Amino acid sequence: MQIYLRGHGPLQNQPTARVPWEDVWVRYAPPRRGRKYLSEEMQKGRWAPTLIGRLELASALALARDLARGDRRTAATHLELAELRTLRTLLRRYPIIAWRENIYCRPELIGRKLAERMIAALLDFSLNGSEQKRLKPYRFVWVRSNTLVTPVTLAPRKRKTAK
Repeated sequence: MQIYLRGHGPLQNQPTARVPWEDVWVRYAPPRRGRKYLSEEMQKGRWAPTLIGRLELASALALARDLARGDRRTAATHLELAELRTLRTLLRRYPIIAWRENIYCRPELIGRKLAERMIAALLDFSLNGSEQKRLKPYRFVWVRSNTLVTPVTLAPRKRKTAK
């Protein structure tokens, strides 16, 4: 099965680039068999997940922790903090996790091969109900775009320790 990937980050133009996160638009012709497992967007053959590495997850966790402690804390910030902590815990056990419209991975930075592996893992699971059997081998084609957007991750700040 041929899968077209398009993005506006460094992964689409530079095969050796490594980024903390990347938005990727995925387009393919879904097979007739296994369609019932696909989400509505995936059934149409168009889907736009955000690929997130461990560095970006740590940054989001630090931001959620700061928001939960601040004067603007709400139930939603506490829920988001709990969700991010759960994802961090799950990444210790599993190398790739799909959560809502995002795909998380254990390494800090994402390269092109890892991005393809992340998308293939989710497609395998969605189409077949398991990662063990693949209908056809995937062939990834990266479509270049005229726009380049560099993803930025704010590094979590280190806490000062008292001496």
